[in-house]
Amino acid sequence: MEVQIQSWVRIQLGTNGDNASGTGRFRSSDSDSPFGPRANYAILNSVLAALLFATSSTAQATTFNAASPSLADVRAAIASAASGDTVAIPAGTATWSSTLNVTKAITLAGAGIGQTIIKDNVPRDRSSSVITWVLQANRPSRMTGIEFQNAASSESFNGAIMVVGSESGSRTMRIDHCAFTNLFAPAIQIEGALGVADHNTFSFVLTGIGIEVKHNGWGGRNYGDGSWADLPYFGTSKFFFFEDNTFTNTTQVQTAGNIDSFGGGRYVARHNTFNNALANTHGTESGGRQRSMRAIEIYNNTFHFTFAATGGQIRGGTAVLHDNAYTGQIDSGMSLHCYREYFPFNVWGGASGHNNWDFNDSHGIYASGTHTAAPSNRVLTDSNAHWTPNQWVGYSVTNTMTGRASFITANTATTISYAFDSTYDPNGNLVFHTGNGYAIYRVEAALDQPGRGKGDLITGDTPSNSTIRKVAWPHEALEPIYSWNNTLNGSNVNIGSGFPTILPGYTPFTYPHPLVTGQPLPAPNATPSSPQHLQKKRKKWGKLGERNG
Repeated sequence: MEVQIQSWVRIQLGTNGDNASGTGRFRSSDSDSPFGPRANYAILNSVLAALLFATSSTAQATTFNAASPSLADVRAAIASAASGDTVAIPAGTATWSSTLNVTKAITLAGAGIGQTIIKDNVPRDRSSSVITWVLQANRPSRMTGIEFQNAASSESFNGAIMVVGSESGSRTMRIDHCAFTNLFAPAIQIEGALGVADHNTFSFVLTGIGIEVKHNGWGGRNYGDGSWADLPYFGTSKFFFFEDNTFTNTTQVQTAGNIDSFGGGRYVARHNTFNNALANTHGTESGGRQRSMRAIEIYNNTFHFTFAATGGQIRGGTAVLHDNAYTGQIDSGMSLHCYREYFPFNVWGGASGHNNWDFNDSHGIYASGTHTAAPSNRVLTDSNAHWTPNQWVGYSVTNTMTGRASFITANTATTISYAFDSTYDPNGNLVFHTGNGYAIYRVEAALDQPGRGKGDLITGDTPSNSTIRKVAWPHEALEPIYSWNNTLNGSNVNIGSGFPTILPGYTPFTYPHPLVTGQPLPAPNATPSSPQHLQKKRKKWGKLGERNG
């Protein structure tokens, strides 16, 4: 199997403009021509009525002042407000012990960082967010000028700010000029929403995820299935954007405080400063039924590390990575990983060459036999074999007694070395005991692996390919990962060989984001795709993180 990347690509990683009025309303435009066909006056009247309504709504927008930053006073002000209004929270400090639920398209505005301070003391359970904000169709929402601090004694795995939305209905969220200071929870959790978080500061003292992005409900489906049955939409508004923010991880763990994504998540990280933190991903594996990250763009960021670290991982889906600068003690750019190739996760199993979720070599078993040496979790030995050195590199070996498998990194005439990992099993991902049987297979492409994209719709709590209603490879399209102009301490940082290239037809989305400048969002179109930049070779799997095609 391979991570499908252009053969000539070297995968390498390495403002303001804030609208003080804040609401960023959409403006209609009149495309009728006086020289065109005869007008449809019913349509014109409808358009005029809509314009008059929008103008009236803007004119009548009201600011409601909360009496204090207390949860009760903020709730009371929101209860009086309507969509389009602003709720102002004055300077002061308040501890909140339950969740504020917002179901109106309002602007929630504090007096500024260090002025309006909300301390999180919400009990830790399934609804332990400080704010849960459900976006409203055809209206923008905004939160600005608030600092969030911790007052809790235990960690939550729900985002302190939970934003629930959809890719449809023009419902958007802007979170700006806020501070998230040492919370015992992810700062922001995006559940299906589109929009932008800009000019915020994030600091983290725990080792968990900093920000979580999921688009589980894309297309009206669950688990990210709809997102994986749709195009990537690079260069459009169909992502959640993080721009002009500062992220600071104060631990010595490089995965702490990261932006992370799964459940079909789509995000863009651009023009940010990351201090000991990364923009990262999860795959279709450890998240159970949830699918991998679907598509990300990471560009024009600075990543600086004061302790030894790597550049993070792409564990599924497709990505565009360009013009990032990595400095300090970071020693590599992003690597490409498919965890299922060396561990059989619940729901999806392992990518072993005989799992029907994957695109497997139709040859079936290439070789089989028995482990003839002492127990090992790194090397298979068959004293009766007569292999050509390294003929099995990139294939997969399965222990036929346990069903565990891993991809092969080297072989001699009688031994096979395979990828070792103890993340999910302290004894190692694959152990052979004396007399255990083995079989060698080959995977052409794994479900949701890096470099794969749009495929058949998968549905159900117990998943199946909806086109044939059973477990089967969903015919995922080749969607290469592109990277260019990234540097590590001034030098190019790459994975693989060749030289860099740009995704054909790609233009980054408008910067600053239109929600920052108050401009209407353009209609999204898919990034052009054509056979000349989608290589379709079949190759063996390569070394972990360096599978090129």
